[in-house]
Amino acid sequence: MTLRSVLRHAVRRGPRLAVIVPEWAGFGNQLYFYLHVERLQRSGVEAFAVPSERGRAWLDHFPTIRESLTRERSAVRFFDRIDTTDWNEMGAFGIHYSREDLSRFVRTHLLSLPALQTGGAPAQTLTINVRRGDYYSDPAVRGVLGFDQQAYLSVALERYCATRSRPSAIHVVSDDPRWCSLRLGLLGDFADTVTFNSPDSRPIDDFCTVARARDLIITNSTFSVWAAHTAALRGAGGALIIAAAFGIRPHHRRWVPLDPEWSIIDEIPGGWDS
Repeated sequence: MTLRSVLRHAVRRGPRLAVIVPEWAGFGNQLYFYLHVERLQRSGVEAFAVPSERGRAWLDHFPTIRESLTRERSAVRFFDRIDTTDWNEMGAFGIHYSREDLSRFVRTHLLSLPALQTGGAPAQTLTINVRRGDYYSDPAVRGVLGFDQQAYLSVALERYCATRSRPSAIHVVSDDPRWCSLRLGLLGDFADTVTFNSPDSRPIDDFCTVARARDLIITNSTFSVWAAHTAALRGAGGALIIAAAFGIRPHHRRWVPLDPEWSIIDEIPGGWDS
């Protein structure tokens, strides 16, 4: 520890705790920091989050998070303590937060979106959320987060049809709908109608579409996980959520953010490293 670090630690002993949301955090990861702050507040800690620059646009859609859980960086005082908890210490379901914690957060902050107040996906429509982006465009990231999505979706769809029945329609929501339309022809074997979100759809609209699903298949994205939590609570427990056990390499156990009550695909043909 440097002298500067020692001095900073020595003076930052005030009653308030600032949680700095890192710039790398996408929307799903940001929500875990806000959940962490809410849990701290409920335990009696005067805590608040300092949002990242990329997170500010999301907060426009969630005013209750912005008003009750965040403050601007300029509001951080010299004596405020800085929270050093990282995502790996706050993202595990049932370990870092309880089902009650998560349900309270979703009902208070996410279900407040007007688009989630009424309606939902049509009956017999299965929603699939496919995460592409830098998971597959960046070779370094792909080696850590990528897997055979076609093989996974084939297994997930077989399980869905065995659990429910053949859906009349499948709607795919993805950050790369063009790739999905070109490479996921297998979907036509499971439904007569297959549709995709618009390439111009906004991320908040995609989140709401997934969160309004009656039944849902997701891949390894925290965006997907939060939308699935929202869909499950919005459907009063009636939604079927199918998720991949794989989250990140090295893969040696089920991905920690997953709700154990979901239907988890533990294995795919060729394995997660295929």
